[in-house]
Amino acid sequence: MLRHASVSALHDFGRRDADGQVLARTVERLSRHGRVIISAEDGLPPCLETLRNPLAPEAIHHLLAFARLCLVQGGT
Repeated sequence: MLRHASVSALHDFGRRDADGQVLARTVERLSRHGRVIISAEDGLPPCLETLRNPLAPEAIHHLLAFARLCLVQGGT
């Protein structure tokens, strides 16, 4: 599971968000080892939209319970 959080909160001031190329390269490397599911607060590049988490937000704990890896990107 790849968690892509926005960095728009006040406490994220001055931080940069990972761009689409960084996300695509990360997904490419991770997908060699298994299925990648992306949980994102904001938009994803079109090439990654098919990997967006299909579960309802309240079911995120079920996804985490079965994930072998959780890579989190966020300002805090």
